[in-house]
Amino acid sequence: MRDFISLYMFNIRKMMGNWMTKIMFGIIVIGLLAGAFLYKDLNKIREINLKVINETKLPIKADLVADIFDYASNNMRYDVNNTNDKAEDTLVLTIFETDGGFSILFDYNNESTVSTYQKNCLISYIETSVMESSGIVIPNISIEDHSPAKENGVEMMVYYISIFVIYLFILLCGGIITGSVALERISKVSELLIYRVSPIKIIYSKVMALFTLLIGMGLVAICEVLVFQLIGFLDIGKFIKDLQISGIGIEYIGMIACISFSGIAVYTVLYIIVGMFIQSADQIQFAQFPIAAVALIAYVVSILSRATPDALFARISMYIPLFYPFVSPLRLIENLCSRQEVFISTIILLLFILAGNILMSKLFRLEAN
Repeated sequence: MRDFISLYMFNIRKMMGNWMTKIMFGIIVIGLLAGAFLYKDLNKIREINLKVINETKLPIKADLVADIFDYASNNMRYDVNNTNDKAEDTLVLTIFETDGGFSILFDYNNESTVSTYQKNCLISYIETSVMESSGIVIPNISIEDHSPAKENGVEMMVYYISIFVIYLFILLCGGIITGSVALERISKVSELLIYRVSPIKIIYSKVMALFTLLIGMGLVAICEVLVFQLIGFLDIGKFIKDLQISGIGIEYIGMIACISFSGIAVYTVLYIIVGMFIQSADQIQFAQFPIAAVALIAYVVSILSRATPDALFARISMYIPLFYPFVSPLRLIENLCSRQEVFISTIILLLFILAGNILMSKLFRLEAN
């Protein structure tokens, strides 16, 4: 046990000095900061002064128009008193009669002050008011939509970010672990260690060190988010609520984290095996290409399966350990994974990792002999 702890601590110190580890840490810190800025900007409440000039007999006042525009917008607030000094723009609406009916003149400076949807909502209300004032009975109209559900933008954004992070971290972690194994083999350090420590301890001292760093980065990310909350830069409660409204709960985030770790574990096995076949330092970079190519194919498959997540090739990919980390997040979002499918995929994944460990152990022993 003492030998394992010594190797474990040695690998942690060695990996912390690796430039790829620093890149991963930078991606997490800067990525969260950029994401927080983007989320805050998208949810920023824009304040607009509103003035309505009604030259018709229609009962349309500024308060009513403000209510219609507020209803048709998520992040705009309209002040009818025109006393808001912090307002980004002033919207002036002039409603007057024409030969064919009514006309509305919109006067504003910023093109994002009022949307086309808000304009259409106001026009629909005016049309309804005119018909009611003319004594026309407006029928109740119900809509039944049997078309496929529209893609949720937040869900797709979370999906693409998840897939990209998994792909990027697989490549970076693979580079770290391959370099560690290859350099020990080239310098003959592994041949000396094999006589004192079992191959499993050597292998898992590296794997545990790598996952310890990943967990540490995750804790740093949590601390960064908590700092955003404490300084009032980000409202975590509102963010979680927005995710839940979009159909993404804490359970899904937890599943994505588990899938990410399982994907890194699967590819780590392959990267370790590749590292054991490297003969010189010049081969380290090129030796990783086959594994990176497989990961890229899996990434492309996951993107292609977005259009048809329940297609045959998407379902088959769930049972391929190297494709599972990329395809499963989409099928989880679309609620297409049955418990049986997840259970079988997990068993195959664990068997693949077990077989990889047995192969690594044998390769270490053959190298020693």
